[in-house]
Amino acid sequence: MDPVDLAREVEIFAECGQRAAIIARQLPDGVLEAVAGLHILAAARVHQELHTEAIVEVIVDLHVMSAEDPYRFATAEMEGGPAVSSLQRGLFYQRAVAALGSEAEVARVCKVHKSTVKRALDVARTVECINDKITIHNQVSQRQAEWFAQHVGFSSDFSDTEDPTTARRLARLVNNSEVVPAATLFRQLRTALNGGRRQSAAVDLMVGDAAVGTISRAKSGRIKIDLTKAGDVDLDTLIAAIHRWIAAARAPSTI
Repeated sequence: MDPVDLAREVEIFAECGQRAAIIARQLPDGVLEAVAGLHILAAARVHQELHTEAIVEVIVDLHVMSAEDPYRFATAEMEGGPAVSSLQRGLFYQRAVAALGSEAEVARVCKVHKSTVKRALDVARTVECINDKITIHNQVSQRQAEWFAQHVGFSSDFSDTEDPTTARRLARLVNNSEVVPAATLFRQLRTALNGGRRQSAAVDLMVGDAAVGTISRAKSGRIKIDLTKAGDVDLDTLIAAIHRWIAAARAPSTI
């Protein structure tokens, strides 16, 4: 758990006590294993360390579980309970795949879509590739990992990839990078792959004196129009204006 999140949980535990039961199972040797609510257990332990004179008790909801049940309980809490970083989610599904055998089986057992598992794993795998080049691993976002995965594929050892195109370029760029925040590294990687060019900033789309949306153009030439306030504009006027905006956007100096 992130230190900031843990500190907050300890504060809540001290003020309000235990808010929910810790879900646990009994192992063959008689030991109780917490399956869900580990953030509560961690907060209780820290609270006990800070107040050694106090008697700290926790409520445990004991279940008889199959080998798959712990993953279901943990997933239900992770996907719908306390905030969990993208990396923590990815590491959880990584452990689940190791135990259950495949991403498809994890999705079945945890009752989530296969794409949910894949996206989470992308984050964990991305961090593995760049772990010594970023200052805080938990700052890698889902969006950054998806972009990275599209170019790398994670089909081979990233640091020794023989892909002569984008994956190899990314490996070289990462290897040559200084240690920086995740956002800085991904910005540098995107800019380098784009040859130093960034997607054009969006500009306002005007009908008379009113801004009814925005227009932007990617380096590929694709034009994106977002109409956010066009509801009161006459349809014919709007269509004519869009034609003018597209023609203007195709001009090299417009955006």
